[in-house]
Amino acid sequence: MDSIIAVIASFSIFIILAYRLGYRRSMKALDDKIATIRQTLEEAAKAREAALQAVTQERRRYASIGQEIDLTINRAEEQALSLRHQAFQELDDLVKKRHREAEQMINRLHEEAVRTLQEEATAATLATFETLVEKEFTAAQHEALNEKSLAKIAEQLKPKSQRPIAAKRARSKSRFAE
Repeated sequence: MDSIIAVIASFSIFIILAYRLGYRRSMKALDDKIATIRQTLEEAAKAREAALQAVTQERRRYASIGQEIDLTINRAEEQALSLRHQAFQELDDLVKKRHREAEQMINRLHEEAVRTLQEEATAATLATFETLVEKEFTAAQHEALNEKSLAKIAEQLKPKSQRPIAAKRARSKSRFAE
């Protein structure tokens, strides 16, 4: 029994010494660990809050960018429609201009063709007339015909207000020539 009491007394002394020496150190270590964990949790909470704010800001920024993109797309579509309308208008104006130029060219060519035909008809008529006059008329008739033609040409070249006078002059000249 003495040995059991000695073991119990030794064990009790060991527990008391371990408690006095180890309890304070272990409690201090646990308190330090708890403080470190609390600080880490506070930092994590702050980091979480900062992350939530960053996410909120990014969502706002994303929404703002989305609105800007939509606005830019709408502007681009409006500009495309405007440019398309302008291009069609310019094309229509160009077609009208080319059409007018073509009509003018056709009119010029028509006038030139008519003038050419008139000149050719006049030349053919004069050649026929000259042939006829040479074969059918005498020299006196040639002269009288020439005088009448010159008088008519002179009358047609004068303004209308002077025509009666020109006709009288032509008649008087033809009388003197006879």
